[in-house]
Amino acid sequence: MPQEFIHFDSESLVVKGKVENYIPSTFFSSHVVYFDFNKQKQMPLYKFYNIRALTPLLTNHMLYIDRVNTWEDVYENFFLKAHLFHKSLRAPIVTDQIANAIFGQCWTYAPETDAMWRIYSQNKTGIRIQTNVEKLLSAIFVDDSCIADTWLGIINYSSAQDINNYVLKNTKIDSISIWRNLMPQTQFLKRKEFEHEKEFRIIKMIESSTADKIVSYKRLAFEIDIDYFIDSYLLDPRLDDETFMQQKEYLIKLGADPNKISKSDLYSFKPLDIIIDN
Repeated sequence: MPQEFIHFDSESLVVKGKVENYIPSTFFSSHVVYFDFNKQKQMPLYKFYNIRALTPLLTNHMLYIDRVNTWEDVYENFFLKAHLFHKSLRAPIVTDQIANAIFGQCWTYAPETDAMWRIYSQNKTGIRIQTNVEKLLSAIFVDDSCIADTWLGIINYSSAQDINNYVLKNTKIDSISIWRNLMPQTQFLKRKEFEHEKEFRIIKMIESSTADKIVSYKRLAFEIDIDYFIDSYLLDPRLDDETFMQQKEYLIKLGADPNKISKSDLYSFKPLDIIIDN
């Protein structure tokens, strides 16, 4: 089934016409990074949302993938930020079109940690949703390489020096197409200071022939079946019972399955009974 882009809102572009649950075997040979899909496709993945940020996903049934050049870490897109220079023409190469055509989303394979709740749920309004690798890939895979390539995998954490050395090894490249082909794999390198995130990442790279159609959009949107895609909703462990019920009712009104909603027991504690004979 051919894919097409359609307008959704001022910032989003919907990918339509995808084939549900169809992933050709040729995908796995070149688009999986630091990861064995066949052995780990059922691996649980988790993503933390603010309850308000989760609302569009539930109401619109859309999974949003942002441009990677909007990410905050200065070492993200280190290859994109390199200054390209055409040796024979003695002129810089403008790479804005390529940079604007790369989209990504970050998940984690760590179920939960104290740090995650404190970072992503500062006001106790964070929600962790769960899916798995196969469901995520099925949701965003585009069966048409003329429109977009899909990459997924586990982040490889390296020192800043190792990342710089990687760039230096690729300072002499024969063509812009080779540089462009190296781009997706560089999205799976990150500094060791972020290793606690245990990140799993998906990357969408729009082909150059299609990139001019999406230049004004900040994100891609993929239609998903919420009931199939989301396996569970986990709410902040610090919530009192009343607030937990309020947030649960809010999610149910948005269409979440009530049987999939629970509160984290990370801070649950039952004192031990200690018996002293004398």
